[in-house]
Amino acid sequence: MPLLTLNEVIRNGLPTIPGRGAESVVQDHLIREAEETLAQYLGFPRADDGRYHLDTVTYTEFVSGPPYGRPEELLLPVRPVATITTIHSSAARLYDATTLVASGNYTLDGECGVVVAAPGFSWVTAYRGQQVVFTAGFGVAGSGTAPGPIVLAVSYQVQAILSGRRHGPVVDQLQNGAAQQDPQRVAIDQRAASLLEPFRLCRCHTKEVAA
Repeated sequence: MPLLTLNEVIRNGLPTIPGRGAESVVQDHLIREAEETLAQYLGFPRADDGRYHLDTVTYTEFVSGPPYGRPEELLLPVRPVATITTIHSSAARLYDATTLVASGNYTLDGECGVVVAAPGFSWVTAYRGQQVVFTAGFGVAGSGTAPGPIVLAVSYQVQAILSGRRHGPVVDQLQNGAAQQDPQRVAIDQRAASLLEPFRLCRCHTKEVAA
């Protein structure tokens, strides 16, 4: 389910689409496509379900260790982070009950996507030494709690899809009475890109995270 609802997109300037069932195509397909495109633009990895998301979903990532000069920190490849589900720490890459890190051994800076070790605890420095299961994103799907710039950016991207390559195929889909996936992608709307710039994940934030 997308982060934004159809009503949010309409309120933010969705143009009128001729044809019966047009709004259902936007709701069922185009909002999700816009969000997946923008999530990739932000530098988000695929979530556990194999898709790109702006809404808050679950990720499982493997972090090799702290960045140089900051031994207490683990940098996660997505932000903002909502919750930490589990962390396993093991140089041997054994992510079982014996390597589970107690929640009291770390704190989460969700806005920055950083997990900070408690005094006296240290992270393993080894390839894929930490397995971190967490939730991250800009809000629960359909909840209406997404930040304003994210709402506008998604709305602008939906507009770009409708007025760009998607315009013809969308009309055809409505006339045929069935929605079909178009393999072509629409470029990032420049208004959306400008709004999303503060949310992009810089390489310095993600380069310490093992693939």
